[in-house]
Amino acid sequence: KQRLGYKRERQLAELPKKIEALQKEMAAINESLADATLYSRDPKAFAAKSGRLAAAQSELDAAETEWLELEMLREELGGRSRSALLAGLDESKQFPVEAVRVFGER
Repeated sequence: KQRLGYKRERQLAELPKKIEALQKEMAAINESLADATLYSRDPKAFAAKSGRLAAAQSELDAAETEWLELEMLREELGGRSRSALLAGLDESKQFPVEAVRVFGER
């Protein structure tokens, strides 16, 4: 039975924390950007927050993709099929259902 290896196992363990932190950061930024007067009061802050939101979204997308790939690899090494993995992810809510829809079967 093969294993992921220390580095990949550690990444797999750390990625959910990173994903959660990015989601919280994005929620806070979106809340700030929801202020209709922010742009007129402070255009530089608006631009900075908008830029950070885009960067955080890119980081989130990359982290979710990496997590899904590592999880699929771990499950394949453990003997479960991708179909079983994707079904399990959907039911367990360990990963956003949207990711299952986006990645689907390969």
